[in-house]
Amino acid sequence: MMQDTDLWQSFISGVAKMKQRSEDDPNDRRGWLYQANIHGTPFLSSDELLNQCDHGSIQFIVWHRAYLFYFEEILREASGNDQVYLPYWEWDVEAHRSIPTPYYLVDALSHPRLMSSPSMTLANDDAQGIAAVDTPSFFGSNGVATNQLPIGFGGLLPGTSFGPGIDPGFANFLRKGFCEALAHDRVHGAVGGDMADPRTAARDTIFWSHHCQVDRLYESWIAKHGTSQILAIANEIDAEWKFVDSSDTVVTKSFSDVLFSNQLGFAYDELVGVTPEESLLAAAPAVTEEAGSAVEESETEEVTINVRPTVLSSETVNVSLGESLKAVAIPLQSDAHVESALVESDEPEASVFLVAKSVEFNSVPSGVFEVYLRMQQEVAPTGDPRESATYAGSISLFGIPALGEMAHHGGHASGDGDHDTSRSVAVDITKAVRQFKTEDEWDKDRLEVIIFPRGPVVDGKARRLILKTPVEFKGISIQEIMPGDITLD
Repeated sequence: MMQDTDLWQSFISGVAKMKQRSEDDPNDRRGWLYQANIHGTPFLSSDELLNQCDHGSIQFIVWHRAYLFYFEEILREASGNDQVYLPYWEWDVEAHRSIPTPYYLVDALSHPRLMSSPSMTLANDDAQGIAAVDTPSFFGSNGVATNQLPIGFGGLLPGTSFGPGIDPGFANFLRKGFCEALAHDRVHGAVGGDMADPRTAARDTIFWSHHCQVDRLYESWIAKHGTSQILAIANEIDAEWKFVDSSDTVVTKSFSDVLFSNQLGFAYDELVGVTPEESLLAAAPAVTEEAGSAVEESETEEVTINVRPTVLSSETVNVSLGESLKAVAIPLQSDAHVESALVESDEPEASVFLVAKSVEFNSVPSGVFEVYLRMQQEVAPTGDPRESATYAGSISLFGIPALGEMAHHGGHASGDGDHDTSRSVAVDITKAVRQFKTEDEWDKDRLEVIIFPRGPVVDGKARRLILKTPVEFKGISIQEIMPGDITLD
């Protein structure tokens, strides 16, 4: 966040002027609303500049980098201070997991949110900045096939496809990559309000600081792991995007135009998980004609990811979240195959996932959905069911549309119903399952799942989110991946 008081005032002034422009004329392309609508809108539009945001692809990080760049240029023009920049929200640091106070107290920056006061924070599991930067592969399909889903920092290589029969929950998880699925999405859901829906997210001022932080993770990944993986595919993606600059002129940028910060002339004061001595940024090439021709000589091969898990549950179950919070039994057909996943080891031989075929709701919910496991007891515990359960993981619904609505942002359309793969989710529950085994509590006949709609964390305790309309997790199963179940062809 900015430390300079004058820059803060200029930043606030620029935001206020952009918002005033939109009040005077909603179609002013340098106004706040129009700029937010470039990311997404809750309506269909024939304007080619609107609804451009890319999610669930390798273009996610790069498109947002260009989007931030031109928004920041307009912000400087509006503020009258050419030194103004977008501040990042440093949520990778535990002490900074609350939204910075000015975003509540200053009229120009305030916005209705689920995180409605500075006393509310993200959960630690929502802010996986270091873990994202430490991911060695940028593309999941670069990884060696093991029992771990081959998730990369940025997503999948261009040309990657999935073999027949892959569960949509696994496919959706892999498409997004670590940075988007496990760092970016959860913060959107936890902040809530407009931030919970891609079509309205950029209307909230904290969106821009959140995405500066995501871009900072990208810059940190490059500093730690170098540019070779990214350069290898730079010329294979022919995407072009249109933005508006500070002179109200439409500009076109390609994927390879905005890969590196030195192409756009900016730098971060500090990086995440990498020291200046370790940084490889100094070696990052400017994308010149010479570099471009070298890239063209390096082409990636098409890859097919095959995931053939064993379904351990004997039937699928549904969890409906409304006024009550219940544990739902998941009958397993045998635990013989999961013994290897349950041993106490740093590298278990198997991974276990909870997969939901479809998540359905009538209005996009805020919050993050936590998954807990427990063993059924003869007398059901009273009170908060999480107190007798083990935390297994979290699910963000960011990007899943409400029933009857189209997820048309970024050009991706989806319908609704059980056959809509965009509604499928998967969460790795291996650690929780192993914990039951090491504590000698595992019993395949007594497994129950609790899905807890979580709101903000206050005084270290997660608040339950009261949902406005029910959220249904349909077709839940437990699936196991053993060594050899994942292959790359």
